[in-house]
Amino acid sequence: MVQTFYRKTASQLQGLFFPFVACLFFSWWGATPSSAVEDEFLAFPWQMDADRITHLRDQDTMTGEGNVILRRLDGADFMPFVIKAERLEYGMQSGEVRASGGMEVRMGNDVINAHEATLNLDQQIGRLSNTSIFLADHNLYFSGSIVEKFGEFSYRFEDGYITSCKVEQGKTTPWGIKARKTDLTMDEYAFLRDATFRIHDIPILYSPYLIVPAKVSRQSGFLFPEISNSNRDGLGLITPIFIDLSPSIDFTFMPGYLQERGAVLGTEFRYAAGPYSMGSFTLQYFDDRTMDVVGDDYKSDGYLRTVNDRYWLRGKVDHQFSNQIQAKLDVDLVSDPDFLMEYRNGILGFDESHDTYRGHFHRGLQQKTIPLRESTLQVSKAWSAAFLGGELRGVDDTGYDEGVEPTHTLPRLVLNGRTPLYGSLGWKWDSEYDYFWRQNGLASHRFDVQTSLATSLPLGPFFEGRVESGVRETIYQVEENGEMAEITSNQNRTLWGGEISIASLVFRDYSWEKDGYHRLRHLIRPSLGYEFVSQDEQSTLPAFDLLDRIERKSMVQMALHQYFSMNTIRSDGSTRRTDFGFFKISGQYDLHEARRDKVGGADPRRPFSDVHFDLDLRPHENFRLRYQTDLNVYGEGVPEYELRTSYSGKNGTVALVDYRYERGVAHQLDLSLGARFWDDYYLKVSTKRSLITDRTIEEKVRFIYHPHCWSMELNWTHTEDDDKVLLLFSLDGIGKVFEWGTEEF
Repeated sequence: MVQTFYRKTASQLQGLFFPFVACLFFSWWGATPSSAVEDEFLAFPWQMDADRITHLRDQDTMTGEGNVILRRLDGADFMPFVIKAERLEYGMQSGEVRASGGMEVRMGNDVINAHEATLNLDQQIGRLSNTSIFLADHNLYFSGSIVEKFGEFSYRFEDGYITSCKVEQGKTTPWGIKARKTDLTMDEYAFLRDATFRIHDIPILYSPYLIVPAKVSRQSGFLFPEISNSNRDGLGLITPIFIDLSPSIDFTFMPGYLQERGAVLGTEFRYAAGPYSMGSFTLQYFDDRTMDVVGDDYKSDGYLRTVNDRYWLRGKVDHQFSNQIQAKLDVDLVSDPDFLMEYRNGILGFDESHDTYRGHFHRGLQQKTIPLRESTLQVSKAWSAAFLGGELRGVDDTGYDEGVEPTHTLPRLVLNGRTPLYGSLGWKWDSEYDYFWRQNGLASHRFDVQTSLATSLPLGPFFEGRVESGVRETIYQVEENGEMAEITSNQNRTLWGGEISIASLVFRDYSWEKDGYHRLRHLIRPSLGYEFVSQDEQSTLPAFDLLDRIERKSMVQMALHQYFSMNTIRSDGSTRRTDFGFFKISGQYDLHEARRDKVGGADPRRPFSDVHFDLDLRPHENFRLRYQTDLNVYGEGVPEYELRTSYSGKNGTVALVDYRYERGVAHQLDLSLGARFWDDYYLKVSTKRSLITDRTIEEKVRFIYHPHCWSMELNWTHTEDDDKVLLLFSLDGIGKVFEWGTEEF
């Protein structure tokens, strides 16, 4: 029970610097608040082993000398409790222990050492001298010249010292916290006098008097401040304040100041209603003293920011109702398109929010370069053969393109289903209703339903096939808001189509003996298909998304896929499968294009699509290479390709290469290399370079010195608009003490 208390305390107080330390200062003893549990704890007998044991019949005391071990004989519900000393007196009725000659107490993996001690297990009081304590779960060491326990949950320390570095005789620790005197009452407060943070016993930070909450539950308090320095913002300071509203609800208030911009305010609200029901919202606001002007346009994107009131509200909610209905809410509202690019780092930055949401909600934010931010509310329920979903989608116009009026979907309803009919024959339907709305411009109700029959083809043991055919009907009721050209209010579109596919599967195994039985499998899957979609007049229909323009098709599809894998049978009979990768080739032939009428002599037919190649190689568990490219069969070369390689070795060694090309759009090279030098030094460099404009988009250098109990990071980041230097210190078991800058890889 005591060990469970340790873990609970650490997880709930992590991030609170002095509260976290104070709550752990003697949590090895007297941590259970229930007197019934204490009585049960004392009910078990104790056993003493020693070189010599003395026990007089008319006395209550048992004395052990030489390699004394006092062990509690308890049940499985309690952790092992062992006291060792050179000399130990134990009062069997009073529960008092007097130890000298070097005492050691072990509770589970936690260890307490003292030169001498007097403890009363019944009254929970005692006095220890020259004491050191090690809490294994948190890798924290405590020491004090005199430690007194004078109440059920009250302690007093003299010359106390705290560190996560192993204390070696005659050597100074890399870091520690020292206080002349500390009075601590568990689940209330700790009073520290003359507290100093030290590096190699050199005092760095000092506080003459501190009153710190020492609650067992989560407790409000100050979190670590963030100190930054940037060319655009100047010096900055953000001081987060954590406010505990209930065991499942908390609020963080983050006031700050940027030297060149002005006051900053950030807030974060979080709640958890269950394992699959939780929410988090963050608001960042400040009155920016600067604006974009001609000649000083951030990112040189042609957008000149003229607003001073800048904000970004983001949040996500997942909720599961009792009848298995799922609800998801995503909120993303921003004042201007430059905001997310300027503030990517730090506790209020885009990268921190994106990583947090992706970790807790399994979905991140839209890319920071997208100027139109979408907020959605989705509710859905799934059955074994049907799905029903609803969505409200609003678009926040940040003003990047004033000529575009964003379209909101209020609402979207989806109903899909599958019904088996006979044998492999099945009926499926997909239906969707949308109401597209904008304040000024074209709006419309749209109902789209697609129904079809599908079945597999009996082609024998060497081939597999499938055929599907159906019809699609789309109905529009168009509305006009504001001044718009007249358009037919009621329209519809009818399409029909189908597809057929045939494939085969061929494989061969190659076996040999080498350190066990190995089998290399080469699998080949050729396929041939045909897809047809009829044509209908669509030029007069409104255009809100891709569903409003469906091109007619008469397309032959060809593909050849090859897969490579290795099966290994170990000596114990177990098997292991390793995928080496695959190689895919695919292309299409457009029958409509092949038969269309030419328009003049300079209008050649080109029915063949680009041939797509996809290569994925994983020859080693730490190395992967992915290459994708399209090849034009009419002599126009390669329109686009991408090469990505990654290697991750032991001790954090990494190498990443991403080379992308898209004709007339992108040509970029991203490199990232990281390696560990010796045991404690790590270096990582990365660069992003645009080969079209021949300029460097971003460069980063990260140097880390990390011995066994603390770390120092020196980061340098260069972009076209800003330079930032970061100096960060972290302490194992405590966390960040202070940092210079905020950017991380």
